[in-house]
Amino acid sequence: MASPQLDVEVDVAPLDGDRVRITGTVRNRGDEVANPQVFSSQLLVDGVPLDAWTLATGSGTIDVRLVELPPGDEVSFSRDVPLGGLRGQEHQVVLRLPTAQSPPTTI
Repeated sequence: MASPQLDVEVDVAPLDGDRVRITGTVRNRGDEVANPQVFSSQLLVDGVPLDAWTLATGSGTIDVRLVELPPGDEVSFSRDVPLGGLRGQEHQVVLRLPTAQSPPTTI
């Protein structure tokens, strides 16, 4: 079985305090149903995994496309996470799935 052909994007929107809303979008460019493995993803901030992401991905609503993404379809998911002392500086954020990752986004 070939690896899924996925495109990944990440968007970061500031919220109150030290929290941000992370929105990931995954597109299936392949011709078979793919499991993007969103629940095994990592959110990297300056190359370092953000521990709060692991907790955040285990909560919230679950769209079936997060585990069975039809060919040509896309799914987005948002989670609110704390960034702690990272505010006030520029950082590179990447959403990494087991088989694909987003381009870096600067926050």
